[in-house]
Amino acid sequence: MRVLMLHPLVRVAGVYLALFVCSVQAETLEVSAGRSAITFDVAAGEPTRWIVCEASCDVQGVRKAELLTSAGGSFTVLSPLGPGGNFSSVVTEEDDALVVRFSAATETRVYRIARDTPRIQLDLSAGSELQLATGQSFIPEQLPGFGQIYSRVHLVSVNADGQAVYAADDVGAGAGIAIDGQSWAGIRNRYWTLLARPVMESATVRLAYSAEDRPLLSLKPHGAEAPLQLELYAGPVEWRELRSVSPVLTEMLFAALWDFLRWLTFGMLLLLEFLERLVGNFGIAIILLSLSAKILMYPLTALADRWQTEVNRINSLVQPEMAAIKSQYKGEDAHNRILALYKKHNVSQWYTFTSAAGFLIQ
Repeated sequence: MRVLMLHPLVRVAGVYLALFVCSVQAETLEVSAGRSAITFDVAAGEPTRWIVCEASCDVQGVRKAELLTSAGGSFTVLSPLGPGGNFSSVVTEEDDALVVRFSAATETRVYRIARDTPRIQLDLSAGSELQLATGQSFIPEQLPGFGQIYSRVHLVSVNADGQAVYAADDVGAGAGIAIDGQSWAGIRNRYWTLLARPVMESATVRLAYSAEDRPLLSLKPHGAEAPLQLELYAGPVEWRELRSVSPVLTEMLFAALWDFLRWLTFGMLLLLEFLERLVGNFGIAIILLSLSAKILMYPLTALADRWQTEVNRINSLVQPEMAAIKSQYKGEDAHNRILALYKKHNVSQWYTFTSAAGFLIQ
């Protein structure tokens, strides 16, 4: 494997440029920016290895995941005209992105990799189709029992209405969905995701599975005249990172919960993050979160206790008389006398449910 060398920065029109000079012997190109570390096949103009990171991939010890490896997964661009020969490549450094440009006789591909977010902008020739598949390395560690439902790799689409998950039984031999500039489609596991959306034209997405946890996705624009411009998200399924690219993507989080529970969960999550930043330790932050939840729940706890005290007071009034009625009367006569007892003490016959309601609210 030959790696292209980065030449010193030069300043052109107020922008710093870093040039990779491509020789005919160059085979691969390795770049790292934002949340991605990508190895490109220069001749094909496509990634062959793609690592996504929790933060910058240049940080030591950062959590990582492999989207693509030589042993599995693919990122393939199909052009109606074909590349017309091998690609050549040029890489430029800009203030907010690393730009990798591949050029061939009839085709150009541009990858703009953002420096501070998991965003990647991909510009392709008109009529191109993007095909994505993840490999064995993207399948997370399998959890035991019911935890297996969190260990799967899924095809998903995301828009302002929420996240839709497409299992193998749902897509059959290759189902199709339509997405526009406000919708995303891609592949995710519990912690990581690779998503795409068309910037201009709407697109058709084909969904399939080659095997369990091995989804396949192809994205093709409806129009064939204009160049295909896509926005990609490649990174963690984490609130701040998702929101940094598009607020719509936060619909991926806690998608199975009712809306009010989702917002409650987001609130707890933000509180946990705040406490972790305050003390610098997640273990202590979790203890403080538990104490905070106890304090925040105190008004509801006090209300439930007050209701329970009232139920106990009513019981002390009516239970002795009720026991006497049940021992002396039967049937409708007993029922009528019990109703009269409730009326005498001005209580509802459903008063015992009050204490249960208090704990249900909590």
